[in-house]
Amino acid sequence: MALSRRAFLTTGITLGAAIAVGLLPKSTRLQRSQWYQFGTLVDVSLSEDDSGHAKDVLSRLAAALQRMNNDWHPWKPGMMGDINQALASGHGIAVNNDIQQMIGQIRTLFRDSGGAFNPTIGNMIGAWGFHGTPDVGWKPLDDLSIAALREQIPSPDDLKLQQGVLSSRNRQAALDLGGYAKGFALNRARELLLDAGIQHALINAGGDLAVIGDAGGRPWRIAVRHPQRKGAVAWLNVGGKEAVATSGDYERFHQYAGRRYAHIIDPRSAKPVSNMASATVVHPDAAFADAAATALIVAGPTQWREVATAMGVETAMVIDEQGRLSMTPDMQLRLHLSAA
Repeated sequence: MALSRRAFLTTGITLGAAIAVGLLPKSTRLQRSQWYQFGTLVDVSLSEDDSGHAKDVLSRLAAALQRMNNDWHPWKPGMMGDINQALASGHGIAVNNDIQQMIGQIRTLFRDSGGAFNPTIGNMIGAWGFHGTPDVGWKPLDDLSIAALREQIPSPDDLKLQQGVLSSRNRQAALDLGGYAKGFALNRARELLLDAGIQHALINAGGDLAVIGDAGGRPWRIAVRHPQRKGAVAWLNVGGKEAVATSGDYERFHQYAGRRYAHIIDPRSAKPVSNMASATVVHPDAAFADAAATALIVAGPTQWREVATAMGVETAMVIDEQGRLSMTPDMQLRLHLSAA
């Protein structure tokens, strides 16, 4: 099946209220809230379950996500900036429990992905002009600059965490959690809602999402939209405690001399990824799904299956540069193609 380069995931709710209402019995009430964080629109829909405290829960959730957004921003002043400054200077820095948990997981994800997922390449991403607003006169790096970046490619294995103090043996290491933090935040958001007694909810952060329970006795329905015409080309059901993450080359990119340069950098080549338009992963752990989607798009059309197997990814699909769609057997069982 061929899809355009800009194929992407959205939730059924974003397609219009009629679809969302169609999935819910009349007795079910939804409380919905939207705000802008993590560089994208966060959209939360949850059932009040007659508890009457949904408004307060959503307010606390927005505040918690804002704190995470401020703390984990890769180049603005804040906790992550302080961490990267310490790593660059060769000093250690005390980090909180969230960062400690992240370091443990990203090490495993790095190793299992064969280096395709590597969130310590913040300097590399910055060198390609993806930190902050791009300059009007942006140009791609030349071969000498790329070779210099490749000489000292950092990795999570360079990081040392001892008694809550983080340091690095490679001063080129700089954390940029753009392919991971949103998923980690979705996990935290889901935990907050569960602790508040919310049993049915959908949290959508720019197409990456996590769900709790169901939509009024039915699964949450996730639609794969066609970007060049109205309607969905496919859809899948998620429920219980699942997450869906998509990594794509269509949201942030530079263009130069008629060529697109994606914001996703292959840490092994120190160049933007090519030949892949998007990768989507379904998994209970939203942080894992986020990282795995990044790893699969970096792996490319010839290696994504190998990387998926090594990481233990069972439900995934990818779309290459020509719009060809490929998927794992489990995704094939869950994905329903549109009749249109």
